[in-house]
Amino acid sequence: RLVIMKAQDPVIGMIGLLQWVEPRLPAPPRERERLGIGDVVFVLQTDNVQEAYRRLQVAGARIFAEPHRFEVRGADGRTLRMTSISFWDPDGYFFEMNERHPG
Repeated sequence: RLVIMKAQDPVIGMIGLLQWVEPRLPAPPRERERLGIGDVVFVLQTDNVQEAYRRLQVAGARIFAEPHRFEVRGADGRTLRMTSISFWDPDGYFFEMNERHPG
C-alpha cells in the first residue's frame, strides 16, 4: 500500500508512506536509545513546538532532545531558522518536530 501526502509548504515537499504487506516484517523494538543506519525518522512541522513539547511530556513521551534552536539552508538556498524537538512514539518510531521562525 502506498500513500503520498503533499505538504502545505513548497520548500518541504511531500512524503510517501509505504506499507509492506508481503512478506511481513518484524515490529521495531519498543525501547530504543539511539538511531542507526537505515532507521526511519518522521519529520513534522508545527506552529508551536513549546506547546507540543509540553503535551508530549504530559503524555509520557520519551524525549530525545528538548526544544533547541538551529539554522539550516533550505532547498532555495535561504537560511531557515527553527526550533526542534525529537522523541520516540509508543511504538518505537523516532520523530523530529520543527517550528519555523520568520527571517
